[in-house]
Amino acid sequence: MSEALAVQAPQISSYERALILGDLAGLKQEERLSYYKAVCESVGLNPLTKPFDYITLNGKMVLYATRACTDQLRKIHGVSVTDLVECRQDGVLSITCKVSDKSGRTDIATGALTISGLKGNDMANALMKAETKAKRRATLSICGLGLLDETELETIPQASTEVAVIPLPTLAPVVNQQPAPPPVPVPLAEAVINAAADNRLAGLPAAVQTVNTPPTAPFVSAVIPEVSTVKLTPLAPSPTKMQGDITVPPKPVAPVSATVETAVKSETPATQKEVAEFLARAAKVMRDKLPKAGMKDQEASNGVKNYLLKQSGKPTFRVISAAVFENMLKTLEAGTPEETAAIVRAGCK
Repeated sequence: MSEALAVQAPQISSYERALILGDLAGLKQEERLSYYKAVCESVGLNPLTKPFDYITLNGKMVLYATRACTDQLRKIHGVSVTDLVECRQDGVLSITCKVSDKSGRTDIATGALTISGLKGNDMANALMKAETKAKRRATLSICGLGLLDETELETIPQASTEVAVIPLPTLAPVVNQQPAPPPVPVPLAEAVINAAADNRLAGLPAAVQTVNTPPTAPFVSAVIPEVSTVKLTPLAPSPTKMQGDITVPPKPVAPVSATVETAVKSETPATQKEVAEFLARAAKVMRDKLPKAGMKDQEASNGVKNYLLKQSGKPTFRVISAAVFENMLKTLEAGTPEETAAIVRAGCK
């Protein structure tokens, strides 16, 4: 019994690899989305504001924090900056940021940039970047998130990023409704008699109808022999003659409104794909335009959401029609950042 037993290393599933090693590359889109939402819920973040994106680093796909993440964390935990210390040495600018949360706990982090040869606007931008990096790194540290911040990505070589896609919830299937029962057919003779009577009596004065209308059935029996020769064609516009050579013009037929079909289409809810595209455009307005007008991420997110729902008069995005969605987004995209911010604030009132 000298046979060597082959010991195989245990196989790690893709989900276990994501939880233990932090590598999300092997997850399917549904699994990656579930992991993304679980991380957001664990720290109290809103996943619809995209607080994280993906980065491939050292062969592993991991999450990194965006500006929306640190801004929300500062509000949730009451993080405040208590001190900033600037230092320049050997062509490197470093800013040390000290922060505290609402419980009184403190933490320190540093943001550094190379400033060799920088002057004017380039130097000013470097100062602001270093300060922003220090504040965000300190926020992530005091909140217990060991993630990279987006301000650190430009200093990491061979790192590729990927935007996180948050799909909308699946719409409930539409219940098939039973068609209306077909109309009860009317005998041909009765239909012709009724049509002829309606066409002949329409528009006559009451006195004429009383005098010329036969009180008994002979008038009906006189029409019945003509039924076999009647063709089922629309009534001719020519006038119809009655007894006594009285000419009665035909009843005008009201035209069907050409806007009925358009109105029905305008009330049809947008498809799931269309809603996702519209919300992506709304997110671009929140990210690119509203911050330039001084609106914070949370204010911009809530403002655009309330604007779309109140202006459309609908309780959720899923029941807004594509035409209404398009008109509202064109209004937000057309103006300057200040005009768009004013529209969002006014539309929320």
